Amino acid sequence: MLQKISFEVPERIIDTLAQNMSNKMSSEIKKDEDSEELDKEKVTSIESSIFKKTAESLIRRKWIFDEIAEHENIDVSEEEIESAVRSIALSKNKDPQKYMLQLKAVNRLDDIIENIRENKIYEFLIEKASEKRKLIV
Repeated sequence: MLQKISFEVPERIIDTLAQNMSNKMSSEIKKDEDSEELDKEKVTSIESSIFKKTAESLIRRKWIFDEIAEHENIDVSEEEIESAVRSIALSKNKDPQKYMLQLKAVNRLDDIIENIRENKIYEFLIEKASEKRKLIV
């Protein structure tokens, strides 16, 4: 569906995200293979094909979701954020307030907010598709 919507994603944005994905993969490989040297050519080859396609798809989805959220007034409330953080903290046997502070300290709270927002957008899209097809979900 995302591929059917036609708009250009600037190459430098795709390249930046692909590079970030490559760097993350490289650091994960280094962690897993302490004794072996990282094969830079292999990572570069993967980066140029898979990472760029994935990056473009992620950017397209984000921009489309941004438009849907704006058009449909889909926002994330403080209560939803607190509830999500509380659930995650309790599942990790951590104090919710301290966990919230930790997330803020390492700039990870935005990831949780984005996850909640994306879930709300998916729910909205499923509801609209179900209404269109007269399905009960």
